[in-house]
Amino acid sequence: MNSKKILKIILISLVFLMVLAVPYFILAREKHPEPYEKIVKIENEEVYVEVADTPEERTMGLMGRKSMHDDHGMLFMFMEDGQHAFWMKNTYIPLDIIFLGKDMRVSDMKKNFEPCASSNCRVFTPRTNVKYVLEVNAGFADRNGIEYGSQMKIY
Repeated sequence: MNSKKILKIILISLVFLMVLAVPYFILAREKHPEPYEKIVKIENEEVYVEVADTPEERTMGLMGRKSMHDDHGMLFMFMEDGQHAFWMKNTYIPLDIIFLGKDMRVSDMKKNFEPCASSNCRVFTPRTNVKYVLEVNAGFADRNGIEYGSQMKIY
């Protein structure tokens, strides 16, 4: 076979694969409209999360978001355990903030943390050292039976 025929076969194959793949990605995007990188499971509930694991990503958090799908959130991952404080400056969505230790068990929560548009926002510091923090829409913890000691897994 000459190189033109091989190239033509490869191009036709690529077009065919793209035609098959596009509907899949459209459907996946409709189910999960926000970007996500990982899935976490907590009390049998799956949450599609963006991961904030750099200082810049953790500082930005969910600032500026006007809404978030019910099964989405943000997972903050820290290099070291600590009493990592959170606030709601320039965050428009009321959130449940779930604090987890290095064993990935819930050690503290701040439910229904209200947005703050001023420069004088309340700060919430967990009672214990934590390594992970999961931010989800307000009411998530109560709706899904999340309580102290609940286990989280990352997929």
